[in-house]
Amino acid sequence: MTVTHELAKLPPLDHLVERYRGLSESGWEQAFAAAMMRQASGLLECAALIRVKEDAGVDLEGLKERYREFFHLVRRFSTGDVVAELAAFWPDHPQLITLLGRLPKPDQLRAASGDSFDVIEMDREGGFSKYKRTAVRMTPEQRRRVFGGGFIRNEQEQRDLLTARRTRDLRRRPPEKVGGYLLDYDDPSATIGNRRVPLSVLDEIVRALKRFGYKQGG
Repeated sequence: MTVTHELAKLPPLDHLVERYRGLSESGWEQAFAAAMMRQASGLLECAALIRVKEDAGVDLEGLKERYREFFHLVRRFSTGDVVAELAAFWPDHPQLITLLGRLPKPDQLRAASGDSFDVIEMDREGGFSKYKRTAVRMTPEQRRRVFGGGFIRNEQEQRDLLTARRTRDLRRRPPEKVGGYLLDYDDPSATIGNRRVPLSVLDEIVRALKRFGYKQGG
């Protein structure tokens, strides 16, 4: 009997809704926690079932084709690459399990237990801010920055990544017009008339004008 056929025997959603109507708040929370536990338990049971077949040398290509991403995720549990505690993140965060599963096991356990990690952000001016976030509370981009590469990046490593990305983004920008002048990140000067004037020279000119009482917009 196929898994698909068995899934067809699940009760209709409306029947389940009626079953849970009228629950107290604590009753609802208990039922929800139990349902989530069944999800995590089912994930680990699938992992155990896959290991049985693979230990027996059975070709699971057909199963892999039918279930694709789910199969690969479950298989990582079955091989022991991913600690069982991360199953608690299923089914809401399967991509997070995949990312955390590349970390050393002690770090996987830290994330699964709800530890907070340093998250560095950069503003438009290139300034940095630091936050504490659990793995679940991070955005997908933050998770890739903190956990990508198979290790937990520290503050400086995240700063370096953000700085490198900002540099790449700036270099991709076309020359920008400021007033009547053309500014280019790759060539830090301005075109005034037919001449290229280094920005350091312009900075000196601005400071000199201020000493003579010049005010912007005046």
